[in-house]
Amino acid sequence: MHDGTVAARGSPAWRILDAAGDGVLVVDAYGSIMFANRRAQTMFGYGPGGMPERVEALVPPDRRLGHGRLRDDYGRAPRLRQMGSGLDLHACRRDGSTFPVEVSLSPLGDGQVVAVVRDVTRQREVLRELRRRTKELEAANAELEAFGDAVSHDLRAPLVTLSALAGLLAQEMRPRQGASFLLDHVERASRDVAGMLEGLEALSRVGSHPLRREAVDLSAVARRAVRLARREAVAREVAVDIEDGCRAEGDPALLAILLQNLVGNAWKFTRDVSDARIAFGAEGEAFYVRDNGPGFAPDQAGALFEPFRRLHHPEDFEGRGIGLSTCRRIVRRHGGRIWAEGMPGQGATFWFTLA
Repeated sequence: MHDGTVAARGSPAWRILDAAGDGVLVVDAYGSIMFANRRAQTMFGYGPGGMPERVEALVPPDRRLGHGRLRDDYGRAPRLRQMGSGLDLHACRRDGSTFPVEVSLSPLGDGQVVAVVRDVTRQREVLRELRRRTKELEAANAELEAFGDAVSHDLRAPLVTLSALAGLLAQEMRPRQGASFLLDHVERASRDVAGMLEGLEALSRVGSHPLRREAVDLSAVARRAVRLARREAVAREVAVDIEDGCRAEGDPALLAILLQNLVGNAWKFTRDVSDARIAFGAEGEAFYVRDNGPGFAPDQAGALFEPFRRLHHPEDFEGRGIGLSTCRRIVRRHGGRIWAEGMPGQGATFWFTLA
């Protein structure tokens, strides 16, 4: 090894190269190692001045013949080149053991090449562990969704039976007002639980739906959500302001569910407002749905997105308490976040971002 050809030993340039955190090699057109810094010597298991004469000694034996051809090809068209990222590239230590590397090549002139070598053993281990945990998490989520579907299916049949029997008994015992009243309660409770199960099934479907990303016109999606809300309450007068040009990358079906839930939520909570107003738009990277309904206390904002958590009495506003949980799951699947701002008597604004 002839490190004097790169920079004079002890010069500032030599000291910079020698102190680099990655291995630095300078190789000539014939494959001879002209320089190796301290990190390269340590990485490959050689002491100071003990590096092999030829670079092929640092290549696994089964790759050495091919490496020579690749080096000759590079010499005919030298250029800056990154190697190893996403590839199965390995180097060979003095003791014959191999390890994964990433290599950057840069031509120096006169056939010489600077090779910056990075040992990525730790990164590969972290990546393998991350993949293992991801698979475990996917399996756990699939098992949880399957369990939820099974529970929902198994509970639905007895609930339907219970509700039907309560209805029949109520008809038979109509003259006995006390019994009829109690049976009406049983039937309503059965319907409520059935509705909760439907909500859980919808939440599960959102989580298992294959994510397909494409450009989505959120302004158009919001307008469709408003049209759906108007059909269910034809007599209501609601002022709606939808900003044009709101676009994002995401799954069209899931984003439609997201805005249907947010717009439907605003529509529901402005029911008792004489001058009801709903707006959709964007500020920076965030989108919002705003209403002038009853609002909520700021310290309750986090509870809004929990399944079956409701801030208002069911007799005041219908619902199952699952819509905003569905919104949160959709937004998280897009790598974004969702949050709410409001004050009692001053309406609410629901914000979301999409990565």
